[in-house]
Amino acid sequence: MGNAIGDMAARPRGFAALLSPSGDIVSLIYDALQLGAMAEPDSNLLDWVDTDSRAKAEIFLERARAEGSAFDWETNVPRAGQIMLLHLWGISLENGLLLLAGRSRDALYQLYDMITLSDDIEYASLHDRIRRKGLISAQSNASEEALYEELSRTNNELVNLQRELARANAKLRVDVEQLDAFVHSLSHDLRTPLMHMKGFADVLVEDYANRLDADGRQMLQWVSEGAARMDEMIHGILAYSRLSRSQLNLTHIDLASAVDEARLQALGSIAQIDFTVARPMPWVIGYRPILVQMVANLLSNATKFMAPGVRPQIRVWAQVTGRRQRRVRLWVEDNGIGISPEHQERIFDLFGRLHSEDEYRGTGVGLSIVRVGAERMGGRVGVESALGKGSRFWIELARAEESIE
Repeated sequence: MGNAIGDMAARPRGFAALLSPSGDIVSLIYDALQLGAMAEPDSNLLDWVDTDSRAKAEIFLERARAEGSAFDWETNVPRAGQIMLLHLWGISLENGLLLLAGRSRDALYQLYDMITLSDDIEYASLHDRIRRKGLISAQSNASEEALYEELSRTNNELVNLQRELARANAKLRVDVEQLDAFVHSLSHDLRTPLMHMKGFADVLVEDYANRLDADGRQMLQWVSEGAARMDEMIHGILAYSRLSRSQLNLTHIDLASAVDEARLQALGSIAQIDFTVARPMPWVIGYRPILVQMVANLLSNATKFMAPGVRPQIRVWAQVTGRRQRRVRLWVEDNGIGISPEHQERIFDLFGRLHSEDEYRGTGVGLSIVRVGAERMGGRVGVESALGKGSRFWIELARAEESIE
């Protein structure tokens, strides 16, 4: 649509645009507030309101969609380094919303009249769509005051909720910092005596083995192995804790090079593995160190849970998927023992082991790190498997159009 409506003599301080149901700007109708740069097509109302007004704007859109109209909602919009207070009116149409924004309530009425009373044929369909909703520009003073009071109460409640949320977030930050310090202290306090136990056990085996019978040597071996396993578990818990709270700077990642690095980290130069990678691979959006660790964990599992005497076979490939081909799913397939359907969710839980330490070595932390890492990067994980038929694990992340490096 053009901006012919803005050529009329009366030019209220306002803004009008058509939005999609989700709040995306579809087309600009009128802009006397010079908000055009902030309301370009495909931008979203939630993105250009002030951060403190975002929750209110979400409720505004929901109310307009559900009730047909949301009138005189105050919200703050940053512009030219300052905060501008706007009054919003959202009117539900067949396939979206008409957004009216003004510096005052009167400006909203003036904008509405300009659209509905304009003789411009370009806006005739818009006039008809509004009128079919049964909306009129003039309302009784009583209903206006009642609506204004209700909205004022709602706005005040939102402000109070935002303040409570800010206090809760501040307290949460303090709690997280204290938890982080506790985890680090606990890790150090637990690992130190464990390493002493393992060291002393190793010395006994090395220097006094000839004084012990077979049972004594076996017990010392168990002590050493148990301490080493406990150290691995503490290390895994610490890594899981860090991952759950760390700040991630997401970038574009060459998925093929990340897989190569993970293979070197997890498999090294092991020759008793059939390993194939399908290339080329697309780029993804994520945090490379964590992605490499996630893939390494899957590769390690693929070699670990094998039936006796079976040579591990691992196949890795990537698949572009999702709506508009905007997602990438990385697959890691093995010929291992497989997982029954009822356990395929549990294995991603912390310590979600299905087998004893005597059967298969592990801490039960690796797959939980894969899941949390994917979630922190806006992705998902999953598995397709059956007992005795191997497993196909997948990591799904957002696709990057091209390299930015």
